[in-house]
Amino acid sequence: MAQIRVLLVDDHQLVRQGIGGLLRQDEEIDVVGGAADAEEAVTLIEQLDPDVVLLDISLPRMSGLELARLIKVRFPKVRILVLTMHSADEYVRGMLMAGADGYLLKQASADELLQAVRLVHSNRMLYPRPAGGLAVGLAEERLSKRGASAWQSDILTEREKEILQLIAMGKTSPEIAQQIFLSAKTVDNYRSRILVKLQAHNASEAVAFAIQRGIISLESEEAKG
Repeated sequence: MAQIRVLLVDDHQLVRQGIGGLLRQDEEIDVVGGAADAEEAVTLIEQLDPDVVLLDISLPRMSGLELARLIKVRFPKVRILVLTMHSADEYVRGMLMAGADGYLLKQASADELLQAVRLVHSNRMLYPRPAGGLAVGLAEERLSKRGASAWQSDILTEREKEILQLIAMGKTSPEIAQQIFLSAKTVDNYRSRILVKLQAHNASEAVAFAIQRGIISLESEEAKG
């Protein structure tokens, strides 16, 4: 199995060294480098092709929020895990809107950090509990900009609902593909169409909004039966 390639972005060298040493204890993770600011981070992403960028919010010259937006535009396949001391909703909301895939506080344990890296790498979302409501609010805001009449209960096809349901259950694209007999690339295409239709920035927004509207449920069909 290929290792998860992680790039650390934090302006404190001791923090990078400490987190890097912790991550390197896991044989599934390869810390490919560390950057102290956004400019260095972009250069290293181009050179090292990381799977996950572990990103602090407080950076010199360009904030982690701005860097997250830049990464999602220039390197859309790179997953972003925010690791910060900031717990206020406005920070969580800002990073969610910027496209970050996970948000973890620096008070987290070593096991929580390692699990967070794995979750984000596997295309799952990781946010503090209040972010569920924030995600719903963001999706509602985007849909409201289209006007009330733009929302339709059947905006998603049955296949799209099925895939979104599986995403909500924590399934990755390869897992979904195997379950419903499609290619992983086709599933990724469906995921993209779902985000566009729901005007959601990422999967967490789409899932939260769909649950709010009753399009999908967190309860599996097997459990209902």
